[in-house]
Amino acid sequence: MLREAATMRPGARLVTLEDRRELRASHDDTLQLYARVEQAHPDGSRYEYGFVDLLSDTLRTSFDVLAFGELRDGESALALLMALNCGTSGLAFTLHADSARDALSRLEDLVRLSKAPVIRRTISRFVNALLYLEMDDQRRRRVVEMIRVLGVDDDDAYLIQEVA
Repeated sequence: MLREAATMRPGARLVTLEDRRELRASHDDTLQLYARVEQAHPDGSRYEYGFVDLLSDTLRTSFDVLAFGELRDGESALALLMALNCGTSGLAFTLHADSARDALSRLEDLVRLSKAPVIRRTISRFVNALLYLEMDDQRRRRVVEMIRVLGVDDDDAYLIQEVA
């Protein structure tokens, strides 16, 4: 996916946020940042620099595309959705789910863990496409399902278009 972003927007600045190096960006202008790193305050006390801290600092930089490593907790999921309302022009993120459609439910579950209400209209504004990948026999990931999120209907159900 990151290779595709580099091809589609060759002059774009890509920033990756992750807790361990998993994303492999071949883009010329890439800044790779890491969360969950232990830091020290000036007084010597220690703290963990988490995804929410990293995302907050990243929003103060200039970037075109943001690639967020795996979403694993509610606080990060909610912060990411709120950050998308700040004019970000491109985002990719990963999470574990059993299908592309199930990824929407998984994202909702993560938001609920943060004790925030799930607002499907907000999710559908920012999540435009979902890809479901599986590992093939050669241990390479390949896209097996792709859907577009078109919005929500009057009953607050997602409007989905199957692409592949």
